[in-house]
Amino acid sequence: MLHIVFLGVLFGQTTGTSVQRPSVPSDLKVVIAAPIYQPDGGVTAETTTIPANAPNVVHIYSRKSVCETAIAGAAEPNDAGFGWRLASQTLSVTDSIVNVSVDWRRVWDRGRKLTNGPSGTVQLKLHPGARIPLDHIPNPAPTDTCRAVGLGLEIRLARTAPTPPVNSALVPLGASAGGASSIDADLWLVQRTPSGAEQAHHQTVRLDKRGGSFTFAPVKVSGDRGEVDVEILGSFERYRAPVGGEFVYLTLQRSITGESMPPGGFRSGTGTMIPLPGPAEVLALEIPGPGGAQGARGGMVGARAGGGGARSRGAGSAASAPPPAVAQGGGMVRRGGAGGDTGGGSAGPAAGGTLSPQALEILKGHAFSLRLKFTPVPGS
Repeated sequence: MLHIVFLGVLFGQTTGTSVQRPSVPSDLKVVIAAPIYQPDGGVTAETTTIPANAPNVVHIYSRKSVCETAIAGAAEPNDAGFGWRLASQTLSVTDSIVNVSVDWRRVWDRGRKLTNGPSGTVQLKLHPGARIPLDHIPNPAPTDTCRAVGLGLEIRLARTAPTPPVNSALVPLGASAGGASSIDADLWLVQRTPSGAEQAHHQTVRLDKRGGSFTFAPVKVSGDRGEVDVEILGSFERYRAPVGGEFVYLTLQRSITGESMPPGGFRSGTGTMIPLPGPAEVLALEIPGPGGAQGARGGMVGARAGGGGARSRGAGSAASAPPPAVAQGGGMVRRGGAGGDTGGGSAGPAAGGTLSPQALEILKGHAFSLRLKFTPVPGS
């Protein structure tokens, strides 16, 4: 059964001069991305972050086709058909620049291990929003199940969200902080362009008993009047109800920057308490447009669908699946509330501030949504 939940809260809106970002290095993350480029212009990206305090080795790869992306640590995966080994080390960090050394090598292509594949060693000076392409593997044999043009390798720099205080009014009565065990949160940030094409960026975040945070690299939106960067980031905090069950407090922050914006850009954010969905469910949150184009009631719209959608990470496919579709129509509608099987409470800042007419014109017709799937971690 499909449940649709309207989470009635405005994304609070502020200009950059009234809200200060923490000027500390810890709010910057170097991200390794493997974007899958579709023939219709859509993009799905598998991402992982680089720790700032130690050298790091990862393998970012796909399996039988370029569409089946996954990420492994220093140990080589035994099921790779395409992909790379990447070693990195952060050299220096300021409040707005990260210098990183990257040594990459293509290890697999067309199902074969390479002994002398393309490679490179670079030192990069990264600013927030930077996206540096390193390599691209064309799809050698497009099929109905994998029509992608190819698979890329990129380095990006994104900001993290400082964890805001939880609105105590939304915490279920008698609930205690902390979850029962670790869970994996699969997140898809989906951008729908005015033409109807969708671009999706995927990441998996391991949530410990307290929760965790996530950040997506800025999405560049261009128009006749210029371009802006839209950045979505957020955090999870977990709670257990005294009668059983678990709740997650989800915060979302949006930052819009560009030449037409004031110093520091345009910021907005919201928080909502949601019952933890089951592993077969997908939660979809439509992020309202800054000009009120999305969410007719002015709020963030959530839809939870049972079954279908993304497959479990344990099967090695959640990371490679396209953003799970959420069926529309049918079901029930509920508003507000912090409890119940479909209810969700919301709260967020509602300060003033507006985007420039130029930025609103650039963003016109672009819609963003976040899709979530939670999977228990075996043995945790």
